[in-house]
Amino acid sequence: MKKIFTISFGLLVVFIFAACNASNTISDTPIAVQSTATTFIIPTSTAPFVPTVDPLTPTAIAEFFQTQEAITVTPRLTHTPSYGDCSSRWASAVRGNWALCSGFDNPITIMHVSGKTWQFSYNSYYGRIIKNLCTRLHYVTEDENYLYFSLDPDCEIIEPGFIFSIVMFRMNLLNGEVTEVLKAFYDFETYAGDYYSVSISSTGKRIAYIYPQKSPLTFYVLDLQTGENRSFPLEEKYGSGGMFSWSKYGTKLVFMLENEKEYDHFISMVFVDLLKDDSMVTFIKDKEFGWISSRLEVADNGVIITPYFDMPLFYDIETGILSPITQ
Repeated sequence: MKKIFTISFGLLVVFIFAACNASNTISDTPIAVQSTATTFIIPTSTAPFVPTVDPLTPTAIAEFFQTQEAITVTPRLTHTPSYGDCSSRWASAVRGNWALCSGFDNPITIMHVSGKTWQFSYNSYYGRIIKNLCTRLHYVTEDENYLYFSLDPDCEIIEPGFIFSIVMFRMNLLNGEVTEVLKAFYDFETYAGDYYSVSISSTGKRIAYIYPQKSPLTFYVLDLQTGENRSFPLEEKYGSGGMFSWSKYGTKLVFMLENEKEYDHFISMVFVDLLKDDSMVTFIKDKEFGWISSRLEVADNGVIITPYFDMPLFYDIETGILSPITQ
């Protein structure tokens, strides 16, 4: 009578070695060992024996590694994140009661503090695999009906600079539906195309953006309620812009522009009142690039500029005077 054992391929060689060196007390009854390729009959007699079929055949080896590869790519159960897990990852991934759980994955997961979850797949939306994902949350409306997020070319900002986006989306938080607010003009295969520098007003009624990020620049303000899109051409010397800062009621804003001259980079700052015609003014011009790290704040009657290396300045909207802020 034969005894049937099933062993993994990895243990097969060990088993053969042991069988060939068995003691005299082992019976002469052969053991059938099954592999994915062949069944080998290995006697356990005292006489030395060499299998007539080599277990390390190319076919057996190929089938073994195919099995291991299948095991590797099989999805494994992972920990389901909680809102606390998502909201504690980084501050920029939280807007109101909503948090981004998987900004580098596809699909992305957006979770409410209550546990309600929506997912969105870039691959499904574009009908192709989108690599090097970087999702950034921008804004959640006060009624929490809509959330705005962007797909960016890079999430790691190592040095001070403008943050660029490939496309801006709006998610309906009532049903999970996603639509493009600012469409992508980008080749995901070659990683080339045009970028937006974008910001949503403090009231959520307007989007300010500079597009494309190449000279000559154009500054736009999109009214999310009426769909009106106003454009403001900028001087040709500027090649990129961003760093928007809004007033409390979302009607005034400042932003920065960058230009290059003789291999040096310079920063200018622009103010605009959206309720007034011809209100755009460049109040700081061609400062060294370090000024890009300045903090901007729009007050009722002016703009407060706080360079990281110098004393704060105040730009008076009415008089047009830029002066140091003294204690």
